Amino acid sequence: HLMLNFIGKPDFIAYDHRYADCPGFLIDRMLFRTPAFAWTVKDEHVYNRTRKKFDAAKPTCLLLSETGKLYYSLSDNTNLYEYSGGTSKVIGDVGGNIRSIVETVSAGETVLYFTTERGVFSLAPDSVRGVSTIFAVDETRTEEDLGNLIDPCGVCMKDGKLWVVDTVINAVQEIDPATGEFTPFAITTNSRAVNRLSERAQEIAVDRDVVYALDGDRVVRIGNAKGEDRTYNRILLGDGVAPVAFSAGNGYVCYATDHAVSLLQISETGEPTLGGSLVLREDLTSVADIAYSEGVFYLLRNELIGSRTRATLYRLSTDPEPTLEEIDKTTASVMGTGTH
Repeated sequence: HLMLNFIGKPDFIAYDHRYADCPGFLIDRMLFRTPAFAWTVKDEHVYNRTRKKFDAAKPTCLLLSETGKLYYSLSDNTNLYEYSGGTSKVIGDVGGNIRSIVETVSAGETVLYFTTERGVFSLAPDSVRGVSTIFAVDETRTEEDLGNLIDPCGVCMKDGKLWVVDTVINAVQEIDPATGEFTPFAITTNSRAVNRLSERAQEIAVDRDVVYALDGDRVVRIGNAKGEDRTYNRILLGDGVAPVAFSAGNGYVCYATDHAVSLLQISETGEPTLGGSLVLREDLTSVADIAYSEGVFYLLRNELIGSRTRATLYRLSTDPEPTLEEIDKTTASVMGTGTH
């Protein structure tokens, strides 16, 4: 654990949090000021106990609003941020680590809906109402069944209803945000549901009347989601493929693994088009989130530049042909670090 098998200063250290007090690690941190990241943290308790020993403050969720503003969260606090006009500001402390964000814009008012480990909530950035609770996780309710949330993760809005993924119950459930009540529709491993997901289901995205659920190495496509005659397709991404972020729009699914970004075109019948998956970059690592707006996918990447880690945005256009380009690092850096 002395970590002296390098020549010169290392760019960064990925380290087991259980050995953060060993001499070699402390020498690198204090003498070389090397950025350090814990790769073994698996729950909130461990994260809160070890967070001060590692570099944090990495963007975790990103939403590009219809109004042109960016909303995002950071890994080292429970704030929700708004980025506009070159500056960032805190618009609310949501009391938990944000996992997914979606919005509605009606009559000039933006309402953000998001999930944390504590439940499902809403916040109007330009209102004084503060954070409103739609569904609060009750730690005493441990039944892994429909009508409950234990570990809410991905969320999207469809026809005024919220679709929420729960990684413990292994379900996508529909909630009416006006009442906080569950509707009868769900996709889950539960035998009462109309379709099934595995225990690896983690995120959800919507493209017009189609909903996509990321389920391990496959994507479940729900066609005609707002109608009575819904259709279901399972799209296999390949053996061993493990997406860490994905989104959907304009008939495409964009997903990132820990080393590559790929684009998959989906036909109207729910099947991948000829040509299958297009790998756009095989060296684009550390993609934290993907968002879609008006024909463009936006990729948020936590990029190591020298001894600093900062957020970088990439733009992926699909028309007339897929084109991936980097957005100015300075802008992305302001969004990532913030001017709070």
